[in-house]
Amino acid sequence: MKEENLTLAKERLQSLGAALPKRGHILILTHDYPDPDAMASAAALHLILSRHFRRQCILAHSGLVTRAENRQMLRTIPYRFHLTASLAPKRGSRPAIFVDSRPAVGNTTVPGFIRPIGIIDHHPAGHRPLPVDCFCDIRPDAGACASMLWEYLQAAELQIPPWLASCMVYASITETMDFTRPFHPVDFDAYTDLLHRASMRQVGLIRNAPIAPQFFAEFQEAIANARTYANIAWSHLDQAAEPEIVAQFADRLILLERVSWSFCTAFHHDSLIISMRSDKRGVDCGTLLKRAFGGRGSAGGHERMAAGMVHLAGVTPEERMATKDSLVRDLLNRIDARLAAAAEPIETLCRPLVERESPVPDPRQLTLI
Repeated sequence: MKEENLTLAKERLQSLGAALPKRGHILILTHDYPDPDAMASAAALHLILSRHFRRQCILAHSGLVTRAENRQMLRTIPYRFHLTASLAPKRGSRPAIFVDSRPAVGNTTVPGFIRPIGIIDHHPAGHRPLPVDCFCDIRPDAGACASMLWEYLQAAELQIPPWLASCMVYASITETMDFTRPFHPVDFDAYTDLLHRASMRQVGLIRNAPIAPQFFAEFQEAIANARTYANIAWSHLDQAAEPEIVAQFADRLILLERVSWSFCTAFHHDSLIISMRSDKRGVDCGTLLKRAFGGRGSAGGHERMAAGMVHLAGVTPEERMATKDSLVRDLLNRIDARLAAAAEPIETLCRPLVERESPVPDPRQLTLI
């Protein structure tokens, strides 16, 4: 780590310490459905607060963790994650530091008893005001929040245990998609330093975690519903059991040949959720998705990935579908101007991802490997 970067990291660490209350537990809060980057970053901050500042802290989030590799990471982390709603005090408030998230965004539930005292995040700030008198380290150019926490660990001169290094390595490779997405030099510095500290067996167990049968059922539906137009691929799930499947399928669609844009929508209980990806340089998926939403919900993200949610409580099934169709149409129009100018409906211009069923092979011709 370069001397000037280490000096700046120590200044940030000192500012973080100054923001901590003198007594009581401190919550470390992620977004509602924490991904590997959020969980690894929260665990790293837990180590810093407990070892360097000698403070008691609690990891918390408001949703569920259902994605296979995310659940395996929870098993790897020795600290317990709590549901935020279960931590309400009998009176007063609880101080909280937000990691890989912040207050007043759609993917982070913030109960009234939460008092933000810090934010460590790599998502663009947007136009929402940040809390007053709150420590803020927001770096949109960082590929992973875990890389930012690596700098804090270096400044605190803490030994990084193999389990944490493993989680942070996995966070880096998933958040940057093995460094094919935009990243900052700090991401590469963190990755190369953490790699030799990590247990590659633990990284492998996280990457290859057992998958629930429900995943394949929903994936089958997503493939059947997938559509393409030019270099855009998208799909929809009528009722996703868990919201994480939406991001997983958007990640798969962007890997298709000649596809530069992908997104997936799904109804999840009383919400419409969407996850978007792009491999084009110079685009801003977060801004594009916000404009497509047009005030219908909350959306945000990075240059090449974004997500959003529209609350649909109390609306009819017909209104739910109309909202989804309108959002998909607006987003497609913003991605490709030809669609906006076309006289034909989008439904007639696009085509199914799988246009016909593959013939069933003759079992006698199958080769066993």
